[in-house]
Amino acid sequence: MKKKYLFLLNPKSGTARKEPLITALHERLRFESDLRYEICYTTYAGEGRKLAAQAAQEGYFAVVAIGGDGTVNEVAASLLDSATALGIIPTGSGNGLARHLKIPLQPAKAATYLLATQRSAIDVGAVRIGNLVRYFFCTAGLGFDAHVSQLFAQNPQKRGLKKYASLVWQEFATYQPQTYQVWLENQTEAQLLEAFMLTFANAGQFGNDFYISPQADITDGKLDFCHLQKLSTWQAYAFAWQTWRKRAYKNTKLHISQIQKARICSEIPQPLHLDGDFIANVKEIEVEILPKKLKVLFGS
Repeated sequence: MKKKYLFLLNPKSGTARKEPLITALHERLRFESDLRYEICYTTYAGEGRKLAAQAAQEGYFAVVAIGGDGTVNEVAASLLDSATALGIIPTGSGNGLARHLKIPLQPAKAATYLLATQRSAIDVGAVRIGNLVRYFFCTAGLGFDAHVSQLFAQNPQKRGLKKYASLVWQEFATYQPQTYQVWLENQTEAQLLEAFMLTFANAGQFGNDFYISPQADITDGKLDFCHLQKLSTWQAYAFAWQTWRKRAYKNTKLHISQIQKARICSEIPQPLHLDGDFIANVKEIEVEILPKKLKVLFGS
């Protein structure tokens, strides 16, 4: 029986033109006699989720997200607990999960890579906000990075690393640490943490090869809980360098522990991001790891 692949493309993700990519994809796939494939453009937010869920119900071998971290998150969330695997052809600005899994960033090479791999299971992070559950695959966080993500989302016409970096340095001088009540694992009493940033890392990086916790393992059934204290300007430069060089764990302002679940509360609503996308301002969340919840095409 031929394997069925559904390629979902977000035409608004990234800055590259999509027509050459689709042409190259057709050229690459038309010689594969043991598979069937479809390529669909998503036309509105949430359509990728709907089409991926339908493909999983119909027994597709894989749904391949062509886009950035937002597209990947949307598709992946619809494939949990199914036999259908997530594939990624990265065309976004951050490409956090693709980079962590060492999927080639060139679309043609990524397509060839995906066809040569099998399905492997990875862990998934879940965040409960009231009665709503949302998922993340790389990182989720409260604090400064979520604040920047919120501002970034307010101007969708200007994307990319340059714009993001500009916002980081613009906001750093005025953003103040926030106080959180934190329950880790089964603690009955809360810790009071003053934090510049609280990050839950399933994978090691935010995207663009900036690693908050380079030793994070996406298959170990754990989340790396990263508590970053306020940094001076020079410390911030050093920390940025360390995240790029996979040495953030050496910074004395960053504290990392491994957990399976947590509850976070704040008196003032705080911005929350999942995989770099701003979700909402929240006063309370519960976070947990869901081991081996998603099948992904990666590895050799």
